[in-house]
Amino acid sequence: MRRKEREITDFEEMIKILDESNFLTLAMINGNEPYSVPVNFGYKLDGNRKRIQIFIHGATEGTKLSCIKNCPRISFSAVSYSEIGTDKTPCGWTDFYRSVCGKGNASILEDADEKKEGLICILKKYGYKGPAVFPAIMMKKTSMIRIDVEELTGKFHEK
Repeated sequence: MRRKEREITDFEEMIKILDESNFLTLAMINGNEPYSVPVNFGYKLDGNRKRIQIFIHGATEGTKLSCIKNCPRISFSAVSYSEIGTDKTPCGWTDFYRSVCGKGNASILEDADEKKEGLICILKKYGYKGPAVFPAIMMKKTSMIRIDVEELTGKFHEK
């Protein structure tokens, strides 16, 4: 990272940014072209809180799934805070932000229990506290992607 003074190295701080982000943007390869898409997400930490899995749901067909089938390498970014700082001169303008970026391998989950686990992670992230009952017909219409995160970096620029 070029601006080391803005780097976030604390894993818990990076997780906090994910908690505060409403969406993340996936970046994938679509044939010979880049492809990115904003998505809702959930995540799960392993027992020692150092490994993370991100879950994304969607339809059972489409560009996102095609990209992952052809190339499971994926990157993502999430921004929990962004504010433009204005100034009297154009060069004085800036962006204040808190963000994370990561990369890893994406898998399309087929097992119903794994899909339910991913859906529960997404629901919890957005504050759902009720029972998690998923009708079989909806499970058949829902795809679940799990990203096994290999690298996570954070960066900030605050007032």
